[in-house]
Amino acid sequence: LLRKSFPQLLTAGIHGVVLTAAFAILLLLNTSSQFSEHAGHMQIYWRESFPPSLLSHPLQWMLWMLETHTGAMFAYPLGSQSGGSTLTFLLVIAGILRLRQRRDWWFLATTLGIFGLSYLAGALRRYPYGDTSRLVQHLGPVICLLAGCGIASLIETAKTIGRQQTLAKAVFTVMCLIIVGSSIVDVVRPYKARLDYIHVGFARWFWDPRRDSTDTYCVRSDLGYTFLSNAGQPRQICYQHIYSPKHWPGKPFMSVADLPTDRPVNIVIFSAEKNFEEGEVWDQWWALMMERFTHVDTIDHRLLEDTFGSRLDWSHYRIYRFAPKPKSP
Repeated sequence: LLRKSFPQLLTAGIHGVVLTAAFAILLLLNTSSQFSEHAGHMQIYWRESFPPSLLSHPLQWMLWMLETHTGAMFAYPLGSQSGGSTLTFLLVIAGILRLRQRRDWWFLATTLGIFGLSYLAGALRRYPYGDTSRLVQHLGPVICLLAGCGIASLIETAKTIGRQQTLAKAVFTVMCLIIVGSSIVDVVRPYKARLDYIHVGFARWFWDPRRDSTDTYCVRSDLGYTFLSNAGQPRQICYQHIYSPKHWPGKPFMSVADLPTDRPVNIVIFSAEKNFEEGEVWDQWWALMMERFTHVDTIDHRLLEDTFGSRLDWSHYRIYRFAPKPKSP
C-alpha cells in the first residue's frame, strides 16, 4: 500500500471516507431508529450471543469463546452446536498460521478485522456474535476463505506433487459428496426442525376449507385486532398466508360488522400464552362480537413452539365458535 503513488492513495482515501460517511448516514437514518425501538427485547433474545466480561469472568469467557467458535457459527460446510464445527475451526486456525508464516499481513488484518469488529459489537451488546450462522452470515465468506487456506496448507505438507494432487482430488470429492448429500437430505426432509414439520402439517390441516364448512376468520389478519400477547407468532401468520388463499397478503381488513350473520363463524387467535383474554382491545372486540353473535364454544389447539432445556414453550390456536343471534320477531 505504501508503494502506491499519491494520486492512487488519494483516490483510495476519498473512497474510504465516502464509504464510511454513507454507512454512518444509513446507520443514523435507518438502523438507529429501529434499534432504539426494539433494543430492549432483542437484547434479551440475543443474551446468549453476547460474550461475558473477560475481566470479571475470565474462565467463563474462555469457555464461551471455545463453544462459540466450535459451534453453529463455524458450520461450513457442515457443523452444529456443542463442538460440532470443531474441524472447521481447526482448519481456520491452520489457515491463519499459514498466512502468518507467509507474512500476508494485509489479508490477515482484513479477515481478522471483520471478526474483531463483530466481536466488539457483541461486547457492546449491539449485535449478536456467534450463536447461529444465520445471524453472522457476513463472517461466512471469511470463515470459508481461512478454512480453505488451512486445507491448502495441510495439502502442502505432502512431500511429493503426486501426493498433493491426490489429496486435493480427495478434498474436492468430499466437498462434492457433501453437496449431493445435503441436497438429498433437503428433499427427503424438507424442513429445518421437527417443530417446523409439525406446524406446517397442522396449518395445512387447519386452513383446509374441506375440513370445516364454517367460515373461519383470523382476529389479526382479517379483523386487524392485536391483543396483549398475540402480537408475535410470525410462524403461524406465515403458514396462514401460505396455506390459506383467502389470507394472502393485500386483502384489506374487515370489521366485525362485515362478518356474515346468517351462519356460524369461527374466529381464531394465535398466542404464545394461554391466558390473554384481557385488556382494552380484547374487551372492545368481545363486546362487538356479543352484539351480533352468541358464543357457542372455545377450542384450544396447543402446539410445541420451542424448547429451552427442560422448559417447553407452547403456542395456541384458540378458536371461538359463534352462532348468529336469533332475529327478533
